[in-house]
Amino acid sequence: MGILADNLNDFVFMTPDGSGLRARSAASIDPNRAVTRFVSVLREYDVTRVTLDRYAGLTFVSQFTTQSIWADVARKSATQLYESFEPRLNAREVVLLDEPLLEQQLLGLIWRGGKIDHPAGEHDDYANAVAGLTETLIGPNVSASPELITKCLEISLESEKSPTPIW
Repeated sequence: MGILADNLNDFVFMTPDGSGLRARSAASIDPNRAVTRFVSVLREYDVTRVTLDRYAGLTFVSQFTTQSIWADVARKSATQLYESFEPRLNAREVVLLDEPLLEQQLLGLIWRGGKIDHPAGEHDDYANAVAGLTETLIGPNVSASPELITKCLEISLESEKSPTPIW
C-alpha cells in the first residue's frame, strides 16, 4: 500500500486490499488545510508514513509530524524520478491508470533549463506522483515480474467495473 502526495494537490493511492491505484485532485484548496484532509484519509487506512515531493521544502513535514504521520521528503528530484520512470514505462513494467490528465501531463513533459519539467502554465502533479510512487513501490533497480504486471492489469480492469472513491 502506498500514498504519494504531490504538491498536496494531487495524490496517488494503492488501497490496502489491492483494489488498485486511485488519483484524486484536491485542487483549489489551501495546502495548509490539505494536510488535515490527507491525515483523515491516511488514518482511515492505517497509513503512518508518506513521501512528499520537494515542493516548499520542509514546510509540510512538520504539519504531518504534529498529527503523528511521518513525512519523508523524496530523495530524488522530479527530473530524476522521470528519468527512472521512462524506461520502466517503455518496458511495460508500469501500467498507467486510464486517466486523461495523467496521460496529458506525461506527454507534455519537456526539457527546460537542464531538467525535465512541465511547460509554463501547465502542471505535472499526476505525472510526478506516479513517477514517485513507482520509485517507492518498485525501487530504483528492480524489474517487475510478468506476474505482477498481469495482476496489476487485472486489478485495474476490476476497479474500472466498480470504482470505489476514497473521499
